[in-house]
Amino acid sequence: MTLNDTLAKYSDWSFEAAFAVVVLAMLLLVIEYATYRSKLVAERELVAAGGVGSSPAETVPGRVENTTGRTLSERFGNMGRALVVVAAALMIASIVLRGLATERFPLGNMYEFVAMACTAAIVFSLVMLRKPAYRILWVYVLAL
Repeated sequence: MTLNDTLAKYSDWSFEAAFAVVVLAMLLLVIEYATYRSKLVAERELVAAGGVGSSPAETVPGRVENTTGRTLSERFGNMGRALVVVAAALMIASIVLRGLATERFPLGNMYEFVAMACTAAIVFSLVMLRKPAYRILWVYVLAL
């Protein structure tokens, strides 16, 4: 069996870079999770004892409500998911380079098997967790 050392080195660098990007993405997604949960608590409104009434701000004619941009949670979440896409591309590149370096399908040892399983989990999650309701689960996917 021949081994191309240059391609193997590039494969290792790609995998190490993917690991670093996944750690950074996890940090951003944990921040998203924390700010998302605090936003849900902050959105709760107190109701007056006499029932539901209008606030004075709603009865003033000509008042324009300020529309804000994305929340802090959405911004960190989008950055984290963008980094997950970069990490998936780096992991796929690592697997392809490893296969080219060894001139066989890259499932010959445990390192290659785990790299392939992690890549499959990330790509599967990218497809399945696209809906906004499921995006908060990224923290648990990347923790594993």
